[in-house]
Amino acid sequence: MADQARSSITVDADKSAVMAVIADFEAYPQWASMIKSVTVEETGADGRGSQVTFTMDAGMLSDTYTLAYDWQGDDRVDWHLVKSKTMKSQQGAYILDDAGGSTNALSKSSDTSAAGSRFGRATAVPGATIPATAREIIATTTRARRLFMVPPTRFTTHLPR
Repeated sequence: MADQARSSITVDADKSAVMAVIADFEAYPQWASMIKSVTVEETGADGRGSQVTFTMDAGMLSDTYTLAYDWQGDDRVDWHLVKSKTMKSQQGAYILDDAGGSTNALSKSSDTSAAGSRFGRATAVPGATIPATAREIIATTTRARRLFMVPPTRFTTHLPR
């Protein structure tokens, strides 16, 4: 079973500015409250993080995990789980499209889980935690939006049920 989450936003900034915020891993704890620390373990030829370790604490959910990133210029970045204390798998992407002076940004992730567990975790996540996690995803996206200091023209979020 795979849990999937998608959210999209239109930002009054060009793709390079949006991708620069996505690639600035060290700044994540400043606007993503559940991310407590970040270490860029490896960088690619473009200077962007290619393997990054995060320490996350979202109340009942906490973990230290490493993601590998595959950058495709300012158009797209894909990631997948390298190692984790609690997650079995995670993959996702940020996909950016030019919208005539603005950027449409799509974030999607998929967590493949074992039978009886949620969000690809080695242990089951209580159902009540899912809405709290969804609220955190929305709040984090809202805080990220403030980095561009302009309101989005459109924002949608699709979370697992």
